[in-house]
Amino acid sequence: MSDSEKIQLVDAHGQPISAQKKALMIPIAEREQLAAKIYNYYISSADAQQFIDKALMFADVSDPNHITLNLTSPEFTDFCIRYGSQEIINSSLDENLLKAYELVLNFSTSHEYLRQGDVLSLDVDDLPKVSTHFGAAPELQIAIGVCSVQTDLINLLNGTSGKNITSYQANRIQEKFEDLSQYLNSEQKAAGYYNISILHRALLPEKDDYMSSESSAEHECLKKVLEYTGDYKRINYCVNRLENYKADFGLIRAAYRRSLTETTVPSDLYKIHTALAQCYMQDYHPKIGFENNSSAYNPENDKLQKAELHYQQAFKYAQKPERLNILKSIAKLQMRQGNIDAWTATETKLAMKFLTGESRVSLLIEIAGKNAKYAKDYLEKSLDEVSHSRKITTGKKKLLIGKIDHFLRPIYQKDNNRDGLQRLDNIVKQYQQHQAQCPLLQYQTKRKQRD
Repeated sequence: MSDSEKIQLVDAHGQPISAQKKALMIPIAEREQLAAKIYNYYISSADAQQFIDKALMFADVSDPNHITLNLTSPEFTDFCIRYGSQEIINSSLDENLLKAYELVLNFSTSHEYLRQGDVLSLDVDDLPKVSTHFGAAPELQIAIGVCSVQTDLINLLNGTSGKNITSYQANRIQEKFEDLSQYLNSEQKAAGYYNISILHRALLPEKDDYMSSESSAEHECLKKVLEYTGDYKRINYCVNRLENYKADFGLIRAAYRRSLTETTVPSDLYKIHTALAQCYMQDYHPKIGFENNSSAYNPENDKLQKAELHYQQAFKYAQKPERLNILKSIAKLQMRQGNIDAWTATETKLAMKFLTGESRVSLLIEIAGKNAKYAKDYLEKSLDEVSHSRKITTGKKKLLIGKIDHFLRPIYQKDNNRDGLQRLDNIVKQYQQHQAQCPLLQYQTKRKQRD
């Protein structure tokens, strides 16, 4: 890119934006001053590029060679304050309170709470006081409120508050968080309820008694997490914790489907589709008894079809070692639905692409036994595989050929297939076992002659 084509960011006065430029010529209105501090912090940080990428949506791009960013516009001011607030909230909910408090200090316009060298001059008792210095920025007041909730929670869990954890304390923290949750995005709500569920879990007896009221409180928090999150790992944690409890499969499936839109990583997509398939299977409740109308719609069958669909999707993202088990699961679902042709295609793919030797032959024989329409073709293929395989021992070959002969000979006889019978006789004769002898013969002795 030539010098004339380079893109340059400028401030409201047309001056180039520089990471080293600490003071900007802007009105000293409180909200604008705060936005300027947040801007200066991020433009000088290691995350400057991420900040700039998002800030460019507020830039004037009418000249493709010269992008103008007005730092004093109300829209950009709102963006800066909102960006800084979200970073504080996310750091706090990720249990990185040190970073959250450092951000609060860096954004503060009060000299009372400015950093003294490398010393962090802020503690939990200062939070309500600091909040008053952000009167023009309710976004930051909310962020500080989240910090306060998370601090109380961590102090209780670590025992540094001097108080034993009680249901009352846990519920009070949850109430404080819920007062703030209406201002948070879905993933932040999920993170908050996840953290509070840990607090309720700490109240459980050592044996994890699921009959206690504290357990119920934990479950309600976990359900809230499932309601909001799209994070696969977080969903999986909730599902595992709710395993021994009456789970809401609809809520779990909705969470997993949400997570599909949050990632493009193949390994994650494999896990999510597999989890969705298993969820449908767990929620499958077949009707027991005779159905008068076999063509009647049965919503339970939809669960089998959707489970199969998600296994098919999981197969696309699975590594080779994982594909074997995925195909087996698909085949079982197809057989349960009575779709014998689809089952045959899946088992054939499994046999010919993933199995060798005795395992392949055994599966081909099994397919022949369950799909009479193609029995002859599969038995002949299995006979050919046995005859030419170098991996199958002679003893195993004798057993497999005997099984194939048992099923294939009647088919040839019914079709009067003389060539087939002759070939079968030749192969059977080649591997035929010697006629067994009675074991007593080796112990026979000559009778002594009488005098």
